[in-house]
Amino acid sequence: MDSCSLPDALEAVETASLWLVALQQRPGTHLQMFLDVCGEGHRFEGVNLSPCQLTADQLSSKWNSICCLAPLS
Repeated sequence: MDSCSLPDALEAVETASLWLVALQQRPGTHLQMFLDVCGEGHRFEGVNLSPCQLTADQLSSKWNSICCLAPLS
């Protein structure tokens, strides 16, 4: 599929967000394997990973900005 409507896109973002919230409670099998591979070095397959510099409030603000474009009904 090469295109989708804004409500479809927002639904996909909402679904992804709910999955991420669930992962905060308990990492899934594949995420846990990823975390084990990265370890303390914060490297994955030769790529240095860096944490997000945004605060929870900034992330929330960005999320709210996206949701304001077309509220789900």
